[in-house]
Order: sequence, then C-alpha cells, then structure tokens
Amino acid sequence: MKFARLGDPGSEIPVVIAEDRTYDLRSVTSDVNGDFLAADPVGRTRAALDAGTLPELTDADARRIGAPIARPSAVICVGQNYAAHARESGAEPPTVPILFLKTPNTVVGPDDAVTIPRG
Repeated sequence: MKFARLGDPGSEIPVVIAEDRTYDLRSVTSDVNGDFLAADPVGRTRAALDAGTLPELTDADARRIGAPIARPSAVICVGQNYAAHARESGAEPPTVPILFLKTPNTVVGPDDAVTIPRG
C-alpha cells in the first residue's frame, strides 16, 4: 500500500495504490497531511479498502503526481547519509550525522520542475 497525491498543483487529491490499483481516499481524509499520518493511516485505509468504500480511479496514470505530503512544516535532511555519497565528495563518511533544513516550499512532485532562485 502506497499513499500519493494526484492532480494539478494546489488541487491534488489523496489516493492509495494497492495491488496495482489506485483508489480515491477523500472519504477517509482530505489530504495526505500530518493529521492523516498521525491517525493510523494504514489501518483506516485498510478498513475502507476491505469495506469496498473507496472508488477506483481509472485515469490515475493521466494525472500529475504531486508532492508526497501536503504542507510539510519542515524538511529535515541528512547529508552524506551513505558511504558512496561521502566518497563522491572526496570526504570520509561522517562520524555524526550532518543535518540541514530545507524550506517546505522545496517539496514538489517527482516530475515537477525545480525552481532555482536567482543568485
């Protein structure tokens, strides 16, 4: 089971992909967001799937894949998080995690253009 958000930017709908089929999750949640993820999303979704109450989206392949979560409050990143990445930069793997933040507006869908600010 995988959660996703499909649709035009700002109009994405929550979906679940189960057994190669995509189902509309709007009867379970308004979006894939912190509230949904904190309230047993797998159990609630499994119950709706088992009850047959989620409509299947037959046009899912034609819809844009949005950012994985709506309105994240923070994006916490780990630098050089695997040995090959450290070697690529000519460094030894760190002995303590290298943490850095990104602003929430940097989260986009996998096929969306990445906006690079001037300068």
